[in-house]
Amino acid sequence: MKRSWRIVLSLLLVLLVFIGYRLLFDKPPAYTLTDLGEIENEDFWMILNDRDQLLLYVRSLVDDNPVDRCQIWEQGKVIHSFDQARLGYPFRVYDFNDNGQIVGQIRKGEVNQGFRWAPEDGMTLFEVEYIASINDNGLMVGTATIGDSTEQQPCLIHSSGEVESLIDQLGDGSGPMRIDNSGRILTSLSPGREGGRRYGVWWDEGITEIQIPEGSFINGNPDFPILMEMNETGAATGWTRTGKGFIWSMESGFSRLKSDESVERQQAWDLNYQEEVVGAFILEMSGAIPFPKSLEKVWWIRESRRWVENRRNGNRMHAILWKKDEAIPLQGEVDRKSDLTLLSAQTINDNGLIAGYGEDENGNLHAFLLTPNEMR
Repeated sequence: MKRSWRIVLSLLLVLLVFIGYRLLFDKPPAYTLTDLGEIENEDFWMILNDRDQLLLYVRSLVDDNPVDRCQIWEQGKVIHSFDQARLGYPFRVYDFNDNGQIVGQIRKGEVNQGFRWAPEDGMTLFEVEYIASINDNGLMVGTATIGDSTEQQPCLIHSSGEVESLIDQLGDGSGPMRIDNSGRILTSLSPGREGGRRYGVWWDEGITEIQIPEGSFINGNPDFPILMEMNETGAATGWTRTGKGFIWSMESGFSRLKSDESVERQQAWDLNYQEEVVGAFILEMSGAIPFPKSLEKVWWIRESRRWVENRRNGNRMHAILWKKDEAIPLQGEVDRKSDLTLLSAQTINDNGLIAGYGEDENGNLHAFLLTPNEMR
């Protein structure tokens, strides 16, 4: 009888320890993960607007020929879509605003044209080379041949189709990338004497060049930034040629994103109004160790195995959120029962929704959406 009580008490003690551990250390997931399905590993692009709609563009290869498709997701389902079969031409998308309008480039034979797609009136073509961005007021930026010139010029495109040259504002050889609702333009600039990329933000009739601190070099030449996105305050994010993520603003200048000793490179893809940045860590390669799969029912062992197997298989990417000077691995912010390994976060909106891509147990790529649980 005493032995039975000892067994019962031992089990109760183990249960209490487990419950105490869960209460102290096992925080509830910060995000609900929605698997948006498998995507072909060719070329894809994701943009979240502030109406919590996700633009998903995928270019796949069918019989060695590119095939393009575009979807708008809302609340876990596709609400709009168009593809190459319907349009009759290949296309690329570059931006997506809060009105659900999409801009990009369509290729008709040997001719490129910029387009705007809207839910209410479908596809509209413009006499420009491409359209890189559209703000919520309907103003667009891109490049076009204007007047007697045969060279591509940066331009402002109105909804009416009117095209204005921006060569005096942005300079020759520039390529506008984003326009915000205040009219600020993120643009690439003509290369410097040392080569490499240059970027700036045009605002109030002048350009502020985005520069990285002195002392950063690659192959003996000064390092240079690779800009990916700008938010509604004019702050921008990206990474340097040497793989160091950063955030830049007119007020604060250049700031490096937090990293870790095991990180070889960083990718910073997008930022929101609160200057929360999403992207990925790419880890240094190291040898993997054998792992007993019989222990995978224990969650922390299962997570360790997932991490080890990722490195063993050469998958070194981890989706990251930079928030308040902290680098947060997003894998640890979702339910541990998830079958997806989150590789890269590609886009974040002002409400904190995040989209990106991950990998299932068979190595197939999937698009995912993370919704903050405080919103649910």
